[in-house]
Amino acid sequence: MVGSVDEAEALSARSVKFINLASTCLKQEVYDLACFNAQQGTQMLLKALTLKKLGYIPRTHGIRELVGNLGKQLNLQELSEYMKAHRLELTALEDAYISSRYFVKEFTKDDAEECIRIAREVVQLVQRTVRDP
Repeated sequence: MVGSVDEAEALSARSVKFINLASTCLKQEVYDLACFNAQQGTQMLLKALTLKKLGYIPRTHGIRELVGNLGKQLNLQELSEYMKAHRLELTALEDAYISSRYFVKEFTKDDAEECIRIAREVVQLVQRTVRDP
């Protein structure tokens, strides 16, 4: 499992880079990539923590599924409750991933700010609730 811990740490570090890049894209008014990078950073952190805690990398891009899986597998009620309470916001972050890659969709500054806000909120929540023993 040592390799898994190293890989999880590398994914966590990359997650931070994606979210920082999202902020840079926002400042440069590249809103589609701001949304895309916010989603990627969130997804990567969730996968890193799943690898670290459960020993595998899930084969999904769905933020809701990743949060729900961690909450269920680690019996973390706060994650499950967050997912239920913020389903629409998490869906918007997931949609940004698909729309920014595969469709011609205009993203606004508000869209980008919201995606980054959601990403940071999820990251903070997950880091606070999923702790090392």
